[in-house]
Amino acid sequence: MDATTYDFGDFDCESKEIPKASYGSPDWTALFSILSHPWFSRVWVVQELLVAQRSTMRRGSLELDTNIIIWVIMQIARHGNLYNAFDVFMGSQEDSALTARNIATGYLEYKKAGPLSIYDTLSRYNAMGATDPRDRYFALAGISAGLDACFVSYEKSYRDIACLVGKMALLGASGYQVGPGGAEVLVFERKPRDHRFLIEWLAFHANPQNHNLGLPSWVPDLVSPHSPGLLMSGFYNTQYMRADQKVPLPKVRLRQGASEWSGSSPSQRIIPVPDNIEIMGAVFDRVEKLARKRPPLPRETPEERRRRTQDGVGIDLLKAMDAVSQYETNMVRWLSEIRMLVDPTLRDSDSIMSGGASFDAFWRILTYNRGPEFNYESPNQKPAQWLGISFGYWYLWKKLQMKRLWEQNLLQHAMFSQTLAVLADPFDKAEGRVRDARRFFVSKNGKFGWVPRRTEVGDLVCVFQGMRIPVIMRPRSGRWEFIGACYVHDLMDGEIWGLDGLKWGFMSFV
Repeated sequence: MDATTYDFGDFDCESKEIPKASYGSPDWTALFSILSHPWFSRVWVVQELLVAQRSTMRRGSLELDTNIIIWVIMQIARHGNLYNAFDVFMGSQEDSALTARNIATGYLEYKKAGPLSIYDTLSRYNAMGATDPRDRYFALAGISAGLDACFVSYEKSYRDIACLVGKMALLGASGYQVGPGGAEVLVFERKPRDHRFLIEWLAFHANPQNHNLGLPSWVPDLVSPHSPGLLMSGFYNTQYMRADQKVPLPKVRLRQGASEWSGSSPSQRIIPVPDNIEIMGAVFDRVEKLARKRPPLPRETPEERRRRTQDGVGIDLLKAMDAVSQYETNMVRWLSEIRMLVDPTLRDSDSIMSGGASFDAFWRILTYNRGPEFNYESPNQKPAQWLGISFGYWYLWKKLQMKRLWEQNLLQHAMFSQTLAVLADPFDKAEGRVRDARRFFVSKNGKFGWVPRRTEVGDLVCVFQGMRIPVIMRPRSGRWEFIGACYVHDLMDGEIWGLDGLKWGFMSFV
């Protein structure tokens, strides 16, 4: 799960007799200042910490117990009120800010399970930086399993290293070796007939940044900071499919020199590193309309916060409430626009909760059809109808902020606001897990959902054989640019493989 995904509600500061994690709290500000230090974003720190027999963190004259710091980081990452306070402290930036969480979770997992494959390891330390981009990979080689010493070679370009790891990820090859004469091969742990290709790594990032990284579009983006919201593959991983649901195996075609091979499992446990990978897929729809982007949250920039703190000025409550009112006004308008896209038969005078079945689809789309808690015992469970009632209170809370009742009666406003907030909390948590990660779209065939931010009208909605999550693809001179994974309502639980008229073929990428 992403750092912005919290499963355990709010942290009970009161019962622990610690200050509430409110904006401007000096105690939490001091802690957040430590955890936002650039040290926590350096990828070389990971190896230093994991291989050390004993470690101590120091900041100035302070000596900090590593285990305590890691415990604190995990509490912030897992609890909504703590993470939101940290997010505000960091200026509510577009991408996940808590890179310290990467170190904490990686440290705990390494101590428990030991080295993982290079792509598994890399995915746990996304958003961490290095002066030389190749060190994003090389710094983690020593704590990863199955790599030949020749993997670390500064004679190779960043693109070469990223493509090699991308091939390992998509094929699920945990090992890399260099044989006599410099022949590079990939090694699979399981027997060929028991192996499944791991093409779902393509869905790891909501908005892949390959176009900015100078990488081919098919390389899974395991290094860029995550967008807000969950990893969709966490809720819609193919391995979570119902036992009675027939799941096809992914099928690929590999080219290496003049040779070519295709199938649903590797031909043998050791294969040459392919020059090219193609994936069996099919087009089933087209992006017809895109809603405007979600209104941005009101935020104080780090510079504004620094100036205010230096001047000893507290938060202007009325100014903050005015900003919230303006934001919620824009949110109501944005939600109304999406509601009309879901059901064009509605009139402007109709309630956003009109429409029966279309309203049910509307609120479910806003949450990717998942509830506020992720049940690992029943991961395919859709939210119950009562969550739609919670949506009603969530929407009324926004309407209350629009009315600016606080200008006439602050106490009455606070009472109404608190009551609605409690009733709206389940929906707010469910919607908060996926908030602002993608753009709302309508397809040519009347489907709705969420697509990567780079999506354009005319892009095609596709399915890969053996991958539950649909994807957005853009034709490029006979080949395809992979834009990213998407959510298409009513097609996320295996229905996609039963669509009529699918024309399967191997898709070659740019």
